[in-house]
Amino acid sequence: MNARRSSRFAGIVLIAMVTSTVAGCAYRAAVRPHLLAEYRGDGKISQIKNIFNPGVELVFEPFPLAHEFSAVYRIDGLPKRPVPYWVDLVVPEPGDQWKMRSGAPIRIGVPGTLKLSVHRATGEVIFECEWSPEEEGWSMDVGGAAAGYLDHVHKRPRVNETDIWPEEFRGPGADPATLEVVWKPEPATPDKMAYVRMRSGGRM
Repeated sequence: MNARRSSRFAGIVLIAMVTSTVAGCAYRAAVRPHLLAEYRGDGKISQIKNIFNPGVELVFEPFPLAHEFSAVYRIDGLPKRPVPYWVDLVVPEPGDQWKMRSGAPIRIGVPGTLKLSVHRATGEVIFECEWSPEEEGWSMDVGGAAAGYLDHVHKRPRVNETDIWPEEFRGPGADPATLEVVWKPEPATPDKMAYVRMRSGGRM
């Protein structure tokens, strides 16, 4: 086999290996319809259609950011996933203010304090985070401006990251059971709408 044929063969093998790996991961992360049907909690659950990284999205009722808001949502029967659920606050119409600033963090002119926490049915805390999205910065995605909390300095996920890892699913009575949301605006907070979202998979 000459060098050119050997190189082509190696390339074909590599492509096949990568394709097989991606397909295998996608299969393991696939969202079966019965898993969505078994969800017994609040909000609207749906499948994220992504050929490479399929997932699950759960969204809750919108609320006005100019007023205080608190809610405890049931998330019983949340499908267990091979990748974490990321929990964040989404502002669908953030305006154009953020485009006028260069560098990080991204500001959208919505001051206030957000608290997100997830508990088991026993009351055990899985995570509990309280912060100002406007001070820490927002991220921009297809849904608008989004804010979750990730502490890059202190590696204590239970209190410093708004995500739920697969190992937190421990069976009946010990799985994630409730999501608590508390929003406290400042006097200058505009009357924009927002909602809380849980998402596992999707973007890559």
